[in-house]
Amino acid sequence: MSVKSRLALGSFVAGILACDVALAARLRQDWSAALEGQGWLAACPQVMADASASKEPAVRGSEEWRNHMVVAVGCLFEMQRDAELIAFLNASLTDGHRDPELLDFLGTSQLRLGRNAEAAATFEEALENGLPDQARPNVYGKLGTAYLKLASAAGAPDDLLLAKAERYAGLAVDSDLTSEARAEPMTLARLGHVKLLRRDYDEAIRLFDAAVERNAADPAWSVRVRKAMEAWFTAALGQAHYGKGDKAHGEDLMNKAIEIAPGERLKTALRTVRDGTLGRVSAGQAPVPFPVFHVSLDEDA
Repeated sequence: MSVKSRLALGSFVAGILACDVALAARLRQDWSAALEGQGWLAACPQVMADASASKEPAVRGSEEWRNHMVVAVGCLFEMQRDAELIAFLNASLTDGHRDPELLDFLGTSQLRLGRNAEAAATFEEALENGLPDQARPNVYGKLGTAYLKLASAAGAPDDLLLAKAERYAGLAVDSDLTSEARAEPMTLARLGHVKLLRRDYDEAIRLFDAAVERNAADPAWSVRVRKAMEAWFTAALGQAHYGKGDKAHGEDLMNKAIEIAPGERLKTALRTVRDGTLGRVSAGQAPVPFPVFHVSLDEDA
């Protein structure tokens, strides 16, 4: 999986995008070999051409149909063709055949395109339709993100949406499969953003501190991605300190985040965060948290 795809998703359904042994055994042998040998991004153009040339399995909801769909949707997702993926799944996921893992793909593409209300509804449906236990913590996190964006979209936080964001962000941290002691840095930071909107600055500081520390020791990411996340978390930590009243330290942290950020686009985004925070807090408002999923890492440092 590409760095950008993983960043957009968090940790996605491993059995789908990692092409694990169980999935590989059920796919066409040539597709399986290409996906395993070349990786999804390199293999997808040819696999997609083959899939388009072959007939979709007639029995919707069958294992054969689902595996065909996983390949097509996984490739659209990996190539970041989100609008096509959404149109394809909206046409394919008819009543009675709304597979929860395919709904996870649909909701994630909706989230990437900023269609947050649709994404939240799709993720809720995936949970209701029996999403496997191992996939639930990740979907809890994405629901937390969708509701957090919705809650902060209108300026003053919407209490009902914020409560939903807090519930799902908390479930992502506290789920049986993770727990806070092992939660990923972005999972901790997501809950920290909710606490920031709640003006629970002490808890936000604790969570962002933990995210910074966990990120530094996380071997799963490239150095560049860890540096980008360090910048995000440091800026958020600065927002929390500034909101609490330690304005000099908060501003210093936000300036540090800009300095260490890899790439001018991220630096520009963090300057906007800093300047917006200074203005909002001075006006007696809580600083608006910024979603970590929006900043591209494609450009060179």
